[in-house]
Amino acid sequence: MVEPHEESCLELVAALAERFDPVAARGREAEIQFLFSGEESGACYLRLTRTGCTFHLGEALYPTLTIRVKAETWKAIMRGDLSWERAMMERHFLATGNFPLLAQMPRIFHIG
Repeated sequence: MVEPHEESCLELVAALAERFDPVAARGREAEIQFLFSGEESGACYLRLTRTGCTFHLGEALYPTLTIRVKAETWKAIMRGDLSWERAMMERHFLATGNFPLLAQMPRIFHIG
């Protein structure tokens, strides 16, 4: 029997690029940096353009928004075990930069 593969944090962020809703983003251009710590450390970012979203490994030069989060926390958010709103309010992650973009991420990427 093959055990199910648990997606890595990087894979979960890459999947957000596929769920990007350009209408919800309203033509916004941005780079959202993710910095993971804990069981999986790493960095990646999403580049939003007027018409699409792409996933990139590493660090953006000038991110619009940076999210620092433990890998376990990010996976809980993406599984739906921890709501985006609760994670924000209880400071389960540290965000710097464009807070209106942070608040709109659930709509832009259909999180939750």
